[in-house]
Amino acid sequence: AVTELLVRADHPHISSSDRGDYLVAANNLAPYLDEAQRAAHFEIAMRLATDPTPSEHDSLNERYTHKLGGVRMNGMPRGSRGQALALAAMLASSEAQREEVRRASYSLLGEKADYWPTIALQRLGDTMKDDLAFLATQGWAIRSFAAMQWAKHGEPKHLGERLAQDPDVRVRRTLARALTQQPEDTSADIRDMLASDPAYSVRTALKEAPAALTPSVPKAS
Repeated sequence: AVTELLVRADHPHISSSDRGDYLVAANNLAPYLDEAQRAAHFEIAMRLATDPTPSEHDSLNERYTHKLGGVRMNGMPRGSRGQALALAAMLASSEAQREEVRRASYSLLGEKADYWPTIALQRLGDTMKDDLAFLATQGWAIRSFAAMQWAKHGEPKHLGERLAQDPDVRVRRTLARALTQQPEDTSADIRDMLASDPAYSVRTALKEAPAALTPSVPKAS
C-alpha cells in the first residue's frame, strides 16, 4: 500500500495537493513497516522531498495565478515536499539519514508554511538541541518546536527568556505547556515570567496537568 501511495505521490498528472494527501496516508502507515521496507521507502521519500517529478496539473494551474489575470485561481498550486519530508523523518533509522532529513528541512524553512518541516524536525527528537538558537529565529511553528526542546534541556538560558517573551502567544503557550512536563523546580525564573504573561491562555497552560506533546499529523480521508 505504501509503495502504491508513493507512486501516486510522484505521478506527473496528479496535483501537489492530492500528492500531499497520498503522503499523509503513507505517514499513517509508516509505523507498520519493517526495517527493510523503511530503508527502501526512505530513499523515495527523500527524493520526493528534494526533487519530485514536476506536476503537469500544477503547471496548468499556474497559468491562472497572476494577480492581473482575467481568470484567477487562488491558493494554487500547493507543494507536497513538506509531507514527503515528514515521512522521511519517520522512516529515518540511522544518524546519516536523520542528518539528511535535517538539512532538507532547513532548506524549506522560510516558506509560507513551516508546519510539515516542523513535524519532520520534531521527529528527529533531541538531535536538534544544538540548533535551538537558530530555530528560534524562524516562523512561529519552528519557534514553538524550539520552545519544546528548550524546556527539556534548559540551555542556553537567554534563549528561554527570549521564548518566554516571544511576540506570538502560541510560542509562549507551547513553552508553558512544555515546562509542565519537567520537574517543578526547573527553570523557575522562566516559569515566573510566564506566570505573569498578559495572555490568559499562557498563564493557565502553566497550571495544566502534564500532557504528552506529540506531533499532530492529519489523518488522510
